[in-house]
Amino acid sequence: MTTRHLSRRAMLLGTTGIAATLLASCGSDKKASDSKDAKGTEKAAASAGSGKTIEHNKGTYEVPAEAPKKVVVMDYAWVDTFEALGIPFGALPKKHLRGPAEEKYKADQWVDAGAFREPNLDAIASYGPDLIIVSGRSASQYDALKKITPNVIDVTPDAKDFIPSLNKHVTNVASIFGKEKEAKEKLDVLNKNVEETKQLIASKPGKGLLLMTSGGKATAFGPGARFGGLVHTTLGVPAVNETFADARHGDAVSFEYIAEANPQYLFVVDRDAAIGKDGQSAKQILDNPLVNKTDAWKNNKVGYLDGRRWYVNGNGLTAVNDMVNEVKAVYSA
Repeated sequence: MTTRHLSRRAMLLGTTGIAATLLASCGSDKKASDSKDAKGTEKAAASAGSGKTIEHNKGTYEVPAEAPKKVVVMDYAWVDTFEALGIPFGALPKKHLRGPAEEKYKADQWVDAGAFREPNLDAIASYGPDLIIVSGRSASQYDALKKITPNVIDVTPDAKDFIPSLNKHVTNVASIFGKEKEAKEKLDVLNKNVEETKQLIASKPGKGLLLMTSGGKATAFGPGARFGGLVHTTLGVPAVNETFADARHGDAVSFEYIAEANPQYLFVVDRDAAIGKDGQSAKQILDNPLVNKTDAWKNNKVGYLDGRRWYVNGNGLTAVNDMVNEVKAVYSA
């Protein structure tokens, strides 16, 4: 081989080496960028964003120019909200479906995303989602779902600031799908109902006790806790006790305690009925000589709240308005 050919070959090898170095550098930069995205703002799938960024409980999300088409909704409260706003979605957890919802969503056109706390990650990944909504129970799966797509948002309302928090999350999610008008109309109705109910409650003397029954026993919820965030903190029902433990399933109370607390208004969530578990109903559990002594019982001011609505769909846009109406009905009777 001539010197001329050797020189030319060396030039080609040198050029190839530079190109390989550049490609390696680009790959390294991409990994660093991906790592940064995973910790900070989630990047939307669309190549060109809308220029709007919304906040959720675990970070921010860049709203894409085109609305996501493959959406997983991991919480029934947000299934309720998506239905109310007319937003389509293609996957949800089917394990906990009951009643009309089960009949509607059992069809194969909706991907079965498993359970709230045990999502079917393989099925969700095969679906190829553009966006995953988590809230409430499913929020614990945020990190696992982020391995499928960076576009996961946690929109669990804050029980201590329930209605403002719900307004914020509904408005933000609606903006992703161009449903701001519909969201405002629904929220205006809800907010008006909340204010009217607060005024009604403020005009009635007496304190209330919020209970959940299950397995023949009762637990109580105070201000700022689950359920209590709406009843006490938002609607202003004075609590017989403001120091109940902020436990997800309530603070255990005896029938003797209920009699001593003597609530003028009693609100009851039947957990067993909500999850389809056999056992005594809330009415049967509370119909005993001790609870019968309370002013609430004697004056027919006991509200048996819809278990499915409160326990399972409690943050849904339609459900919350119905829940406000249930509390209002106790004061209107």
